[in-house]
Amino acid sequence: MIAGLYLTACFPSKGAVIQARSLSYGDVEHAVSSAHDGDTVEVPAGKEDWKQTLTVNKAITLKFAGINHSIIQDDIRTENPNGGPRWSEAVIHFATKPGKLYRLSGLEIDRGLERKKLYFNGAVQVAGSTTGFRIDHCGFAEVFNNGIFVWDSACGVIDHCAFHMHGDPHAVAVSHQLWAGQSFGDGSWDTPVAWGTSNAVYIEDCYFSNATHYAFAAVDTFSGARWVFRHNWIVNGNLVTHGTESGALNRGTRSCEIYQNRFQDNNNWPNAIKLRSASAVIWSNTATGYRTFCFPDNYRNTDSYKFWGGANGKNPLDKNEPGPILVVTHAGPSKSQKLIVPEANWKVNQWVGYSVVDVTHHQFGLIRSNNATEAFLMEPEAHDPTVFNAGDKVEFYKVIAALDMPGMGMSDKLKRGAEDQPLPPWPNQQIEPIYSWSNTLNGANAHIITVNKVMVKGVHYIDDTPKPGYTPFTYPHPLALNP
Repeated sequence: MIAGLYLTACFPSKGAVIQARSLSYGDVEHAVSSAHDGDTVEVPAGKEDWKQTLTVNKAITLKFAGINHSIIQDDIRTENPNGGPRWSEAVIHFATKPGKLYRLSGLEIDRGLERKKLYFNGAVQVAGSTTGFRIDHCGFAEVFNNGIFVWDSACGVIDHCAFHMHGDPHAVAVSHQLWAGQSFGDGSWDTPVAWGTSNAVYIEDCYFSNATHYAFAAVDTFSGARWVFRHNWIVNGNLVTHGTESGALNRGTRSCEIYQNRFQDNNNWPNAIKLRSASAVIWSNTATGYRTFCFPDNYRNTDSYKFWGGANGKNPLDKNEPGPILVVTHAGPSKSQKLIVPEANWKVNQWVGYSVVDVTHHQFGLIRSNNATEAFLMEPEAHDPTVFNAGDKVEFYKVIAALDMPGMGMSDKLKRGAEDQPLPPWPNQQIEPIYSWSNTLNGANAHIITVNKVMVKGVHYIDDTPKPGYTPFTYPHPLALNP
């Protein structure tokens, strides 16, 4: 855990103070069940193995004795062998309501001794619609789950926490799938972002590290998530936003603000920040050891996904130029990973950022470079490389903007059909660029770098330029001012 994280002895409260007899699940659950909104439940030091989820549906402060003092070993196991509801995976689940304040402080959660199954829905969960939760001065030591998962439309602050993770689980995850009363994150995409306000999940003054060579995500976000990451320190990890592709019917991340953080990598990891969706402001961060600083990408330009398909220039969910723009025949050998057209006489790289669709074998890809007679494709993220066989008919298309790709923002309401299947047309999505300024990588000015040329520099991402009119939210977060 991180030195210097200290929990003060008392928290001012307008409600009653209820003392749990011990750290055992039964004693803590009994104290919580006897509390009312505004009360504080104080839990003494100890070390206990929990096998049941504590659900907190009251607006209370749940105050433990501090990191290294109150330690719960996470041995939660869902009764359903196929996986129960998401809250059954938590050590503590907060079911929140709008206009109410919730707080968890001074708890350390360690990996349990018995459970072998890896969960992803959060050892601590905040669900519901509060805009006033706080999780502070808590520690997570190699838990077999994501550390904290914020669900639905909840907003608040996670501060002065220490995450010492192990392998794949993420430290913090955010999914705002029920934003603005809608589902799948749609409501977050058809409402404006309130930049520099409390209308987000704030993660500040936290420490993140990983015990393995696997570069875990300190933060991974989904389904219209809106989040701010500031004044933190990451060791051997990175930040990730999911896109509108691999999350089934859910959309990608809506917005993020990332500033005044320290990123440190010792394993030659590719990037400190990887954006697969979202508009963003990224400024005054310091990174060392990574190969690149910020890398935006859109997986649908190279892969097809259930419900969303691929952004291949023909998909009506995206904004495309009329096509096909060009039709050719592959004249090279079969199973070739490059398109060969001997008579083409193309200009060098004139087709960079264009999609090619192999009509014969129903494949597609995105051109990363070309010479006079050959076109080379980007490597897909999730599938085998596209290959061409002799005689294949190949059509060229151009994607102007893929749905929810990095640098895109507010849209009209997305149409959905039976079983919530997304439907055309393209929802008139606006450009909301990623702005990046005053960042460094290994002591030099850090730039946004992408190999996906559907995203255009100066249009979808803008380097070395502050976002016009942007002012960051007050620091520390007002909810973090109470001791």
